[in-house]
Amino acid sequence: MTDFLEAAMLTAFSVSWYCSIWKMLTTGRASGKSLGFVLLICAGYVCGIASKIVVFAETGAVSGLVLLYAWNLLVTGFDAFLVWHYGRGAEGAPQHALFPRLAEAANKVFARNASRAEAGAGSTPGRAAAVK
Repeated sequence: MTDFLEAAMLTAFSVSWYCSIWKMLTTGRASGKSLGFVLLICAGYVCGIASKIVVFAETGAVSGLVLLYAWNLLVTGFDAFLVWHYGRGAEGAPQHALFPRLAEAANKVFARNASRAEAGAGSTPGRAAAVK
């Protein structure tokens, strides 16, 4: 029963990845996706595969679930590639940023602070000093 439930979980995750990949392929955007997060999930699938290999080494029992873990790792790896590929074209984000949305937000904050410092330098000394 536990293998069945684990297989159901992996199948549900797999369907979710198909939907994510389809959305990115049709929109050409990776908005709201983090490469670091997707790679962390890939690492989780690697740990799942390793656990099945350890069970095999200890008991000799072969689990077909290792194939589902491997398939999900492959699909998630493709999703990670798409996140990297489409994410590097985001406006204002560095070409290979692991977290392009965070980089965009940081660039906006730094640009806003710089413009405030320039604009406020002549008007209100207390305000300009606080921004700097």
